[in-house]
Parts: sequence; structure tokens; C-alpha cells
Amino acid sequence: QAEDGIRDLRMSRGLGDVYKRQSLIYHDKRLLALVENGVPHHVAASTLESFGAFDYDGKLTHPFTAHPKVDPVTGEMLSFGYTFDKSPGCEYFLVSADGKKQASVPVTLHNNRNIMMHDMAFSRNYAILLDFPYLFRLSNIMNGKSPLGMADDEPARIGLLPRDASDASQLRWFDIESPCFAFHVANSWEDGDNVHVIACRSARLNMERLSDDVDPTKTSKARKGAVLYEWVFNTADGSVKERTLVDIFGEFPVCDEQNRWGYKTRYVWYGGQGGGHFNKLIKVDLFDNNQTKVFQLPEGHVNDEFVFVNTNKVQYKGDHDPSRDAESPDDGGVLLGFCYDSTRNTSYLLILDAATMTEKAKVALPARVAHGFHGKFITKEQIENEIRGDKAL
Repeated sequence: QAEDGIRDLRMSRGLGDVYKRQSLIYHDKRLLALVENGVPHHVAASTLESFGAFDYDGKLTHPFTAHPKVDPVTGEMLSFGYTFDKSPGCEYFLVSADGKKQASVPVTLHNNRNIMMHDMAFSRNYAILLDFPYLFRLSNIMNGKSPLGMADDEPARIGLLPRDASDASQLRWFDIESPCFAFHVANSWEDGDNVHVIACRSARLNMERLSDDVDPTKTSKARKGAVLYEWVFNTADGSVKERTLVDIFGEFPVCDEQNRWGYKTRYVWYGGQGGGHFNKLIKVDLFDNNQTKVFQLPEGHVNDEFVFVNTNKVQYKGDHDPSRDAESPDDGGVLLGFCYDSTRNTSYLLILDAATMTEKAKVALPARVAHGFHGKFITKEQIENEIRGDKAL
């Protein structure tokens, strides 16, 4: 906090701010704690010991998103960073499977605008960048308003950039229906000339209240809240198709990250909202007319983000293959997440069968777990092989 009362939104590196992390990623035998206005912090998964800022031997000189993506087939990590204090405001980069950061690619946003770009997507051949009109305006702070807000009169667009690009000359922007914003992408993939992106999209956005669905007579476009949504970009003819998949407000969409990130997936899950808070988990079958199954929490219970863990004995990476559903169904696993019981002021770990959306187990916790943003499931093998500091265990 600056002396004049204006918060410093520039890149943060200090060890003391590790508690302000938003998300986690495991890559190249390291667990990284992430926040989008700073560099990652290396944290031991086995002990939670912090080893401080991790900047790829000085090659990372700009912020690092809270939502990088790891390709389960190649092992590469795709990431970006954005800033409010320089132009261009976004830089994309690739990290090889063995942890070597490639040169960052500067990306010019629409009219060099200062936007909040919280997430990204990717596919077999593309990094997918989200240029939405959710703008940072310093003048709003001076007038006592939130610095972030939707610009209704500005375009929204999504860009496809070859993953291994050395510059932005091959970046291709597609205009989409505006205004809109998406905090989080569920998944994305290629199918012939088409690139699919599934996300929780808001037509309107209010940071103070992510959902005002108390008036069910309004359509989702008239209400402030995110619904599961699909964009399809045709790289041959340049056309765009978009549609709402499920008209139930929610956020924190997930898929089988260990096997399907960036590849065709049959199922996604997300946290559903009712009465202004998260109170359900929703499963969506993308191949069966977006049929849903819902697990409803008891009255007074609130869920945070859940993660999907594949428990199939036989697993495979890449595009979903229907011929393998018998031995390795795409929903063969569990959902794990924390819930809060406001009637008792206690928290518990809830484990759901991801296929049937029924409760498998509930683990009472000795203390309340504060509501957070994102979690990550780490396997026993990843913990056993992790690098702590500069040394492997």
C-alpha cells in the first residue's frame, strides 16, 4: 500500500508476499505458488517450505499468470504475464518440459488497453489469449471507484498464436460477442479446422458480487453471473460460433488436467451458484447434449473449487477416444474440495464420485478452512520426485 493510498499493482517479488498466492502449478518437478502480478514462488509440496521467488535464472522479467497450462502429452508449460504500467500489456512464453523458459513474445492488445487477463487456453498447436474489455482505469481510483470495470462499448476478442512463435506476426484475432469476460477456462482443443474453447463466461461482471441470480425471471445475459459457454473458431474460413452450454451460474470449471488439458474432453465440472453463493457441483457431458448431473449441498453449506482426480487403472493422454471408454472412462475419478458448514462454523473435505455425482466420503477438519481460490492435486510420485530448492529429494 503506497503512502498516497494507491495500491502498487506492479510486479511483486518479495518473500513476504508468498501468502498472497492465488493458485498452484506443478511443472519440472517443482510446485510453484502463483499470483498474476508477480513471479512464481517455489514451494516444497512435501513440507510447504518456501524457497523464494523463482524467475527461471533471471529470464522471467515480467509477471506470471496464476493460470499457466501444462500440456500432458509434451510436458511443455504455456504461460503469459500482463501489466498495467507498460506497453504492450501482455507477454506470452513457453517453458520446455525440462524447465527452460523460452523467449517471451510481446502481444499488443486492442488499442494497447490495460485489461485484466486472468486465464488463458491452449490446444495442440495454439496458445489461446483472451483480450476482454475488462479495463483498468487509474482515474476510477482517483474518484473513489474500483479501478476495474467493463467497457461496454469496446470489442472482445480471442487470439490464436502458434505455441512455438518467436513473435506475434502469426497471431490471429477473432472478434466475439461483447461485452463479456471469463475468469476461468475449463478446457480447449482442436477438431480439424475448429478450435473449441469452453469457459465460464459473464455477459456482465460485478467483482463485489459474482452472481445476482436472485431474480430467475431474467435471462443469463441480463443478470450478472457466469455460465458455461463455448466458442468455436474456424481457422480455415475465419468464422466464429458461440453458445451457452449450461444456464446455471457458476465458476471454477475443471477437467482431467493430468490427461486432457488442451485436448478433446468429454466432461467438465464446475461449482454452481444459488442464492448468491456456491452451493452445488455440476457435471456436464459435452458429447451428450450438455446433459448435467448436480450434487446439491445442504442448506447453509458453501463449496470452494473442486479438483478432478483420475482414478482409472488404465489412463491415456491426449484427445478423448470413445473406443477406450470401457477401460478408461473420461469421468472415471473423484472430485475433491473443501466445503464450509455455516450452521456449525466448521469445514470438511468432500469427496464425490465424478461419474455418478454422489458422495463417497466426508472428512471432518479440526479447524475452519478459509475460503480460497484454487487448489491442485499432487500425486505421491510427484512429491517423491520433487526438487526442493536446487536439489531433488
